[in-house]
Amino acid sequence: MKKDDYFRSQFRLPYDLYEKIKASADDSRRSLNAELVKRLQESFEPENNAVSNGLVSIPSLDTSSPAITLPAQLLGASFFGGNFFYLVMEGDSMSPTLNSGDIVILDSRLSPSSGKIVVLSDQDNKLFVRRFVKNDNNIILKSDSPNYPPMPPINEGVTRNYSNILGTVICSISGR
Repeated sequence: MKKDDYFRSQFRLPYDLYEKIKASADDSRRSLNAELVKRLQESFEPENNAVSNGLVSIPSLDTSSPAITLPAQLLGASFFGGNFFYLVMEGDSMSPTLNSGDIVILDSRLSPSSGKIVVLSDQDNKLFVRRFVKNDNNIILKSDSPNYPPMPPINEGVTRNYSNILGTVICSISGR
């Protein structure tokens, strides 16, 4: 986009709201402006998940798989304003927390925070489920299983080929 494609604005925020948005921007490795634009754009997007009779339709990240229907109460308070997808776990990289066959529900609107589980893709669109750990100026994406080493750290402001975080896991359903 050209410079003329933007409207420049100044506005005031309560300081506690500024701190929350700034922390979210830092966690997501975005500028404060990019975080604000992302949140405003998302507020105008239609909700992804249809609700009928207390049931929510949740599409798969794998577009060839059908949507699943779950009770809205399973998603709790996070349901409102969420943009949900599901993924069926494969492999044991997140064992014992998540196992092969488990269904994980992720919210693409939640910015990851340290200790949370995220779903991300690499440059070949291969999906990974890892624990997001932020310390100092590094972000580490690690498995819960000791059999898998962590992915190389992401330094603040540096994009790696696997750093496309698609969402934060909000709940899982055992596949057993």
